[in-house]
Amino acid sequence: MAAVAVHAMEPQETPYSARITAAPSKSVACRAEAGWHANILVVDDDEADMTLIKHLLVHNPRVGTVFSNTAPESALDQLARHEYWPDLILLDVRMPRMNGFRFLEALRKIPKMKPIPVVLLTTSNLEGDMQRAREADVSGYVVKQESYEQFRMAIDGVISRLVDWDWN
Repeated sequence: MAAVAVHAMEPQETPYSARITAAPSKSVACRAEAGWHANILVVDDDEADMTLIKHLLVHNPRVGTVFSNTAPESALDQLARHEYWPDLILLDVRMPRMNGFRFLEALRKIPKMKPIPVVLLTTSNLEGDMQRAREADVSGYVVKQESYEQFRMAIDGVISRLVDWDWN
């Protein structure tokens, strides 16, 4: 896996933007002033992609804890039991047993998990998948490409938007 083109969830929005309707758990000023660090869950069945994503996250100074799970069913179970409480979920779309859209449907049925922003990570740039993502009310849609640097910049952009709570 390599880089990314980030697709906004609204046609007129700028790269990395998306819409979030839930109120942030911490105020923007509090996050910035207190040196707040994001706790992120990565759900991706591909070990190589997972390794790269975790590498990028742990080297981002705005990231605190990185949780990871290669099995979406297990991740849902752990979220339902509140074994971890992420500020953001980075979710692969194309997984064999449970795809990202099915994961998202199940996640939204867990009441306390509804406000957590979810950014889809995928190799698909098909308009149908992007439309489905818009309908699923995800916070962002990142298309994996070939450039490591572009992917790093896209992930950094997603983290910056989370820390600054700049999803609108």
